[in-house]
Amino acid sequence: MSEERSNVKFTKNHFMRWIMTLVGLLGTLHTDETRSWANYPLSLMREKILEFKPEIICGEVRPEDWNEYQKNKTYSGYLGPSEYRQTIIPLCEEYGIPFWPIDDFLDEHVKLDHFAPYSKEEQERLSSELMNRYEEIFEKAKRDPIPFNSYQLNQLIEEKQEWLRKVNPEVQQIVWDERNKKMIENIRKVIEENEGKRILVTIGAEHGYVFLKALKELGWEEVFPIG
Repeated sequence: MSEERSNVKFTKNHFMRWIMTLVGLLGTLHTDETRSWANYPLSLMREKILEFKPEIICGEVRPEDWNEYQKNKTYSGYLGPSEYRQTIIPLCEEYGIPFWPIDDFLDEHVKLDHFAPYSKEEQERLSSELMNRYEEIFEKAKRDPIPFNSYQLNQLIEEKQEWLRKVNPEVQQIVWDERNKKMIENIRKVIEENEGKRILVTIGAEHGYVFLKALKELGWEEVFPIG
């Protein structure tokens, strides 16, 4: 009887720790050009982050780059996409919000091209189809309160990524599947080490559908879109 009571108590405590942790997901865009095209200024990104009131922010910065920045605030090397230097990291420093880097990729992976094995004519055709898909995505993204942060957009982005998988499964495995898997594992560690916190994950909007599926599978209480 005592053993049974102990098991019930453990289950209840375990459940309570999980429901107290809240994980928000904010998709971002990486360049001023795309942010302007999608009507998603950095001021809106900042506004939504502050509305969420995060106690921790995770972001698309590699730990090795973050460590260099911590040692030298004038570090001029890569520190994630532009929104991190321009908005997210300064906001963390202004409000004293801990920042956790979660990205993971090798520099040489950036050069991998899904279309490289194809003829010039096929590359032009594939590039045109990719652009058409992006135009549809951007057009529909403008209708959302936070562009690129909706389940409708996630569906279109997932369809685009699965199309790229058919075009070149080997490259897609390296630059998409393996990288997402590593980032999700890094997020899981952050969440488990910070139970009961309001954690905001900032990530390139195209990764959003993958991360949401992972958060649901892990059983964490997630908020998307965050505002």
